[in-house]
Amino acid sequence: MSFLRAVLNAKVVVAGLLWNGPPNCLLRAVGERLSLYSSRTLIDELAKTLARKKFAQRIALQGTDIDALIEHYLGLAELVVPPASRASPAIPTTIT
Repeated sequence: MSFLRAVLNAKVVVAGLLWNGPPNCLLRAVGERLSLYSSRTLIDELAKTLARKKFAQRIALQGTDIDALIEHYLGLAELVVPPASRASPAIPTTIT
C-alpha cells in the first residue's frame, strides 16, 4: 500500500486535535493511508497557536492540556530537519 506523505500547518493540526471534521480525519488516517512529517519550527508554531486564549476553553473541555496535545501529535508525525535554505539566485534589476 502506498502512503500519502504530508506536512500540515499549525491551523490544520489545531483543528484536527480539537474538533471533528476533515482535519481530524487526516490525523486519524495516520498509519493507515497517511504519513505525517513535521519540524521543530512547526511544533513550536503549534505550541504557540494552542496557547492562544481562544483555545483554552476547548482544550479544557477535552480534559487535556497543551503539552498532552503536542505529545499526541509528536506520536503521529515524524520529525525531520529541513534542508538549509539556499540563497535565491540574484534577480537582475535592469534588463539589457
